[in-house]
Amino acid sequence: MSEVWDFCVVGAGSGGVRAARRAAALGVKTLLIEDSALGGTCVNRGCIPKKLYVYAGAHRGLAKEASSFGWQASGERSFDLAALRRKKEEELVRLQGLYEKGCREAGVEIVRGTARIVAKRDGLFCLQVAGEGIKKGTGEGMGKGGGIGSEVRAKKLLLATGGEPISLTGKVEGGEIACVSDAVFELDSLPKRVVVLGGGYIALECAGIFNALGAQTTLVHRNDVLLRAFDRGLVSRCFEGLKARGIEARLSRRLRRLSRAQGGERGEIRVELEGEEGEESLCCDFVLAALGRKARTHDLGLEALGIETDAQGNIVADKNFAVSCEDDSGGDSGGVYALGDATASPELTPIAIRQAEVLVSNLFGGGKDVFDARVLPCAVFATPALASVGLSEEEARADGGVRVYESSFVPLRSSLRESSERERVFVKLIERAEGTAGEGEVLGCHMVGSDAPEIIQALALGLRLRARKKDFDSVLALHPTNAEEFMTLRDFRE
Repeated sequence: MSEVWDFCVVGAGSGGVRAARRAAALGVKTLLIEDSALGGTCVNRGCIPKKLYVYAGAHRGLAKEASSFGWQASGERSFDLAALRRKKEEELVRLQGLYEKGCREAGVEIVRGTARIVAKRDGLFCLQVAGEGIKKGTGEGMGKGGGIGSEVRAKKLLLATGGEPISLTGKVEGGEIACVSDAVFELDSLPKRVVVLGGGYIALECAGIFNALGAQTTLVHRNDVLLRAFDRGLVSRCFEGLKARGIEARLSRRLRRLSRAQGGERGEIRVELEGEEGEESLCCDFVLAALGRKARTHDLGLEALGIETDAQGNIVADKNFAVSCEDDSGGDSGGVYALGDATASPELTPIAIRQAEVLVSNLFGGGKDVFDARVLPCAVFATPALASVGLSEEEARADGGVRVYESSFVPLRSSLRESSERERVFVKLIERAEGTAGEGEVLGCHMVGSDAPEIIQALALGLRLRARKKDFDSVLALHPTNAEEFMTLRDFRE
């Protein structure tokens, strides 16, 4: 490839695609390199398939709930995981097509292949590309000129390669038996017994999915702190909801080894644990290692430019997403940028998208934007769902006095069910303790239960505008809804 690109983006996930499209729309000659399907983790192995499976699990409960409203089931109900997988894959292909169409229409050209940084020569970043080569905006290949071993040269380089699950292979005896989260969405049949290792987003979400679909599910975590970044009271209510739905938990248990009984890859799995209460063994059919994610930066050739990474392998970038590095002659190699999960940034799709928008605006649009994640709504699509925006109670108290408003209630939707099966919703609002009650700024809103992510997303605007508790109080409640509880909270503790 003899062409010189103004902007080369490595990685076609949420951040990479947004950066490429925005740059091309500004008239920048842009190349996008990706070795897998467009859309990255979010579209193909994360947010989208996960939420589709959450919906699938919810339908099992909805069918049971319907009987409390007078609907009578007819015939035997069954679930076909292979059918769900097929429908999921159809939807992902549709979304991948939309991503590609958007890039094409913006003027982005796409290389299907693996990129490795080689050097910086004559002021240009040089990358070796192995793969199918350039796919022109027309969708037609460039033929032999874009084949394996081709070199790409660019004036500016963005590394948006995303992240990947952390595997247990080599970390514990039998670790290769455990699957990572990608495998959850490739199953054609539902395991009868599942053990989920971990205590973060992915662990709780996948445990909820397996449980809701009908698998006997056990959550194992090495300590007793789940969802470390969230409000403790909120996590406690979520955990209670998980157990109420039948998920068993083994907290403060460490994994000793995994082994498989006779039967090859389909034999029963033995999970051996240890903790202060002694040793324990669990038997199951599927083990999921949901132990977090790491930046996908290996084999990228970072050493060719002396690009710095931290202890976890994240590319080190400044507040403007610029990467500090040197070219092969020892000189400064400005012009390299990194964002999203390839850095130590929060691993959230909207974060990568906003970072890409800020970067491109400042690089090519004459902007002076600043990336601001001060008000960051987050959700864990467990069962029940948990959502949060702003400071947790622990964070707020560390910063000064607060007033904490809480409410726990049975939502109207669940009120006709048997008392033992009724869902409980929990809401929490944190006000800065200034002036009289109601005068303080709202520092955080948190919720567990039906529609929590949707409601918290809307409340994020209030925190962004630095609303006070009295502003919430002045909003007329929309009755009967779960959201109205945030407008009617009056009792508090300090």
